[in-house]
Amino acid sequence: MTKPLGEKAISVGEAGKGVTGVELVETRITGYMWMVLFVALAGYIFDAFEVMLYSNALVEIKKEFSFNFAGSGTVMTLSLLGYAVGGMFWGPMTDKIGRIKVMMWTVAGYAVFTGLTAVSWSAVSLIGFRFLMGFFAGGEWAAGAALITETWPAKYRGRVMAVMQTGWPIGAIFASIIYAGVAPTWGWRWVFVSGIVPAVIVFIIRMSLKESDSFQQHKASGTQISWTGIFQGKYLKRTIMFILISFIGLLGYWCIMTWIPAMLRAERGMTIFQSSMWFIVINVGSMCGYLSFGFVADHLGRRPGFSIYWLVAMIAAPTFAFYAKDPTLMVVFGFILGISMGYFSGYPLYGSELWPTALRASGMGIAYTGIARVASTFGPMVIGAVADKVGIATAISVMASSYIVAVILIWAMGYETKGKTLGELDAM
Repeated sequence: MTKPLGEKAISVGEAGKGVTGVELVETRITGYMWMVLFVALAGYIFDAFEVMLYSNALVEIKKEFSFNFAGSGTVMTLSLLGYAVGGMFWGPMTDKIGRIKVMMWTVAGYAVFTGLTAVSWSAVSLIGFRFLMGFFAGGEWAAGAALITETWPAKYRGRVMAVMQTGWPIGAIFASIIYAGVAPTWGWRWVFVSGIVPAVIVFIIRMSLKESDSFQQHKASGTQISWTGIFQGKYLKRTIMFILISFIGLLGYWCIMTWIPAMLRAERGMTIFQSSMWFIVINVGSMCGYLSFGFVADHLGRRPGFSIYWLVAMIAAPTFAFYAKDPTLMVVFGFILGISMGYFSGYPLYGSELWPTALRASGMGIAYTGIARVASTFGPMVIGAVADKVGIATAISVMASSYIVAVILIWAMGYETKGKTLGELDAM
């Protein structure tokens, strides 16, 4: 079995009745832990890479298939819907058949359907392939987060999870680089063919990983716990809380990333190039925020970490929208706004600690990737309607005020999980 150094078995509580957990009594980092982190990070990088390839190739695809803007947007929307459906399906499957098996199935699946996107012969085939790509990609995040939580010592869990979370902006950047290098010469279809290669590499590497002791002991016990357990007993409160704070965080991200670039061009008179430069600034800030959140969460706690970053976002978003009109201020506040998005590192970290081993991936996949993500997709539309009445800056400010609700929710309904071992988490 793959045992992180210095573990001993302890009995766990209600959710793991009759199951043994593991408790770390040493915190030395092993080479295997680094391998788990690398594989989870690489998987999430190429998860984002596969999803964002379409955004880069959208203009060419729109032209070839004679889409209007609504049609082009529908393809992306259905890809994201597939991502959400995949999260709700693969989360429970991860708890049933194993973290490694799901990670291998999902990376193989999204590689296959990304490659098939290159041979799309009609709008229907394109939509089908992109939906199925999203369906498999949606299982990546929860499986990787669960494996990291069950492999790394509690002392480092926040920082390690933050590194994994940086995979999304890195993957988005890779997608832009590959598109710029391949499409001008070979066309948009070869961009999607290139998406097969990294996924195959990750698939091969994952064959060297094994299930965590925590999961193996749970399976060996023969205890059967349905995914519906996240909506029962003491877990119901945690699930509702996590859905709500995830919804608010995702809502903020999609509204900011959808409408601020439009505001910069419509109200500030910026060119496409200038607004693109701002987009790079906020994404670089986001990567810094993702990494810094892990240190804050490991030192101060999960709830204080979330609260700090949410409050910064609540202040930075309207400040940028109303007052950052000078180019220098736009860069400074754009970077700060990006840093505030670091709270996204808290979702895989906190989510993997709220439910026991038997429900860990189910909770994250259903609550975050599924329910919260689907609900948040309506945000940009609502904010757009509000913007028609009061302007984009005011609409963004109204959205940003919802962060205070998230702060209240996590303190009123949440639990502090900093430093807790797997055995303590299972018994909590």
